[in-house]
Amino acid sequence: MLKRLTSLKICVQVDSDSSPVLNEVKMLKHLKQFKEEAEAADLAYVKFARFADDIFEVDDLTGRHYCMTFKPHPCSVRTLQKVFPDAALPKLLIRSTVHRVLFGLNFLRGIGHINILISHPQIC
Repeated sequence: MLKRLTSLKICVQVDSDSSPVLNEVKMLKHLKQFKEEAEAADLAYVKFARFADDIFEVDDLTGRHYCMTFKPHPCSVRTLQKVFPDAALPKLLIRSTVHRVLFGLNFLRGIGHINILISHPQIC
């Protein structure tokens, strides 16, 4: 019997075009296509992006919900800061973390999913 941990995210289903939940579900399904292609090509950045293992819907008394499962990731950088004196992370850890973030951003930029121009309205 295979034992593994899974992270589960549950969201109330709202089927409007502007629903952030629906946008996330669409984005995760879209990214799954590129994950399979990137894994087949053995591209390193796949290891640094978070992909949904499964997306499904459930009904209960309060309505319909989207459920997304993910491979669990380690604690956040903010949580990790609490371990170090004065919340100062070691330089090597910061460099490694930034490197992984840039790999993930490069992957998303490469598939046209994000706009990282400085003139982008969300950055200014």
